[in-house]
Amino acid sequence: MLFKGTGNRQKLLVALSLFACIAVTLVLYHEESDILDIGWKKKPDYAPGTGLREKSRKVLLPLGSQIPEQVLRDHLRGTSSEHWESFQLPEAEVLVTPPHKPGDFKIYDSLLYAASPGATCAENEHKFKLGADDSQHMALNQSRVFEIFFDEADTYDDSYNQHLRGFLEEYMTENKEIQHWYRFSGSSVWLSDYNVHLVVSRMILSKTGSRKNPEISLTLAQIFDELWQEVPDVRVVFPSNTVENAPGFRVGNQDYHLYRFPRFLPIPFPFKTKRKYWGSEDPRVTLVRSKQGHEEPVVVFNAYHEHQLDTGEGIELHGFRSIFMSLPFQVQKGKQIEGADTDQTRDMWFTRTKQLHVQGEQDKKVEKNWIPFVSGAGAHHEHVLMLTLLDPLKIITCELWTDNGICASETSTNDDSVSPLRGGTPLLSIKTIDSEDTEYFAGIARAHLNDCGCGHDFYRPNLIVVSRKGKTWSLSHVSSSLDLGITDLLPSPKSRVCEQDSVIIPNGIEFWDLDRDLMSVYVSASDATVERVLVTGLLQAIEDSMVWKNNETESLLDTVKCALESSREFCRKFGIEDFAAFEKANEI
Repeated sequence: MLFKGTGNRQKLLVALSLFACIAVTLVLYHEESDILDIGWKKKPDYAPGTGLREKSRKVLLPLGSQIPEQVLRDHLRGTSSEHWESFQLPEAEVLVTPPHKPGDFKIYDSLLYAASPGATCAENEHKFKLGADDSQHMALNQSRVFEIFFDEADTYDDSYNQHLRGFLEEYMTENKEIQHWYRFSGSSVWLSDYNVHLVVSRMILSKTGSRKNPEISLTLAQIFDELWQEVPDVRVVFPSNTVENAPGFRVGNQDYHLYRFPRFLPIPFPFKTKRKYWGSEDPRVTLVRSKQGHEEPVVVFNAYHEHQLDTGEGIELHGFRSIFMSLPFQVQKGKQIEGADTDQTRDMWFTRTKQLHVQGEQDKKVEKNWIPFVSGAGAHHEHVLMLTLLDPLKIITCELWTDNGICASETSTNDDSVSPLRGGTPLLSIKTIDSEDTEYFAGIARAHLNDCGCGHDFYRPNLIVVSRKGKTWSLSHVSSSLDLGITDLLPSPKSRVCEQDSVIIPNGIEFWDLDRDLMSVYVSASDATVERVLVTGLLQAIEDSMVWKNNETESLLDTVKCALESSREFCRKFGIEDFAAFEKANEI
């Protein structure tokens, strides 16, 4: 007899009950997760790769470079990385996109609206489902950032760190680093030459401890391995531009520069101790390819600066918040920003940076929320496109590799009114039709709504599709608010989300695996975190809405109007659900 006595029979019943529960759970999970099969041609990759241990305290060399070991050793002599091993990725191990292992997807409903003259919102909507896994917080060891900051200033003669040291040093001590520093607004690109993620985020210093009144905003760069683990201390060698007497070294006809990560990117900005809000804000990063075949990051941000204007009654100094573009893998001598350089900084080295202007237009007092993107056509990029307004659509094209900051208009609108729908992630090219000279781009913008049912300010992501046919651009599709499963931070456990502003902002798309319809999105919650979430179902929604067959270029305002109306309804329902959840959690 296999089972003896009452105890064994009870164990059998328990086992059978558990089996039944598991079976039901699996069935329910399968029903909820049908979206995982949408458009996927193969299952997600997840290869261990070289991993964290192989890259920490190493000098990473670019793919295919032939740098003599002695040249590297001579350059690093006397630094903390003098004896670090060099590591170069074998070409056979290059990953075009990083390995990704999604967790359990939660399913959310949304609506996508297409441009169609004369149609009502109801006739214009396409219902779809998206899946989002649990978001992952991108770690930061702040003490290590500061430790490397000082060490590079002392042993590597890093002029940028030396330049900022006097102002920052007091607030980099153990008892002040938590009270005065905040990090958020992160985005990332995958550097396939090294098989690493370059994560860029905003880090602010507030002497008073108030995150709303920072003195300085810096751009922090971190390296994560293919498993999304931060590489705690690593030096990266990258091909750079040629500038006389630049730090770094030269091999043949190629100049190389080196950064040790994590670090503040040496982005130049004007600085006066009696003012606040200096430095680079809201960085967005995307990838471009040079003529030499190198992939390089481009960082676009806004920054405060001062400009002399002739008012007719004399020369006056006026403050502006303008858009700048930096090439982190290239260098320049001096800040090269009006009124920013001193005798000391003119001999210092910074990231190659230029202010961007729109040809034929006067600079505005405040310019923010530009979205960078590049065409998927061609072997390399000579220009970067900027989506400066979504509603009405305004796109400009800017030179990449020159010092010319004058950008040409691609669209003819003269309406500069500010819509609730505005900047977000860089756009990605998702489809080209060469025979029709047509290209489609997609990304995630954000809607800023006021008093819609949850707090005063309510920010949520919206999917957008931008198309170019010949020289004609259009905003062809806009979604309602997307629920990515990320929640705001609460000031206390008994607080409600909607007692305060509810802020979920998309900052970047590192990759979009179109074969699997899997997107890696970077999001900030409450302007206080850097989160990464994997999303599926967006490409299927775009395909199901027949974007490729939509040739309309008029009535685009109706598309935005429909999406914003639906987003306000999303906000209203969110507020009701938040209140119900709060009451239930506080029942006695």
